[in-house]
Amino acid sequence: MGVKGGSRTVLCVDDYGVGIELRKRMLEKMGFRVLTAASVSQALEIFRANQVDVVLTEHGELTIGGDCTLVATMKTLKPEVPVAILTAETSLSPEEMSLADAVIPKLVGPDELLHIIEKLLLPNNKGKAATP
Repeated sequence: MGVKGGSRTVLCVDDYGVGIELRKRMLEKMGFRVLTAASVSQALEIFRANQVDVVLTEHGELTIGGDCTLVATMKTLKPEVPVAILTAETSLSPEEMSLADAVIPKLVGPDELLHIIEKLLLPNNKGKAATP
């Protein structure tokens, strides 16, 4: 698809150090600039302060202040930025399903993850990428 890396920035949100480090290394090898956050508050701070082209998060359903989710907050702040939820869960809330631009199985392979990111970064992307 030809989108690979370049000046594109991916924000990876995960409190599991090994998982986030593996995704970071893989995405950097593909030429992406990768920012990482280990918490919801850190993710929002980075998201607000930086140019982010796509978000990969395992914290889609975590709430901020009791009722607003991370994905909902990010979509309010920067609706044009695609947010993909990486999950091992078999079900997400209807709100998260409707707000997320992609829901990606946590154990998806690197090639498929890259393919989904590339779809999300397409200029004519209308917000939803097919997920496996």
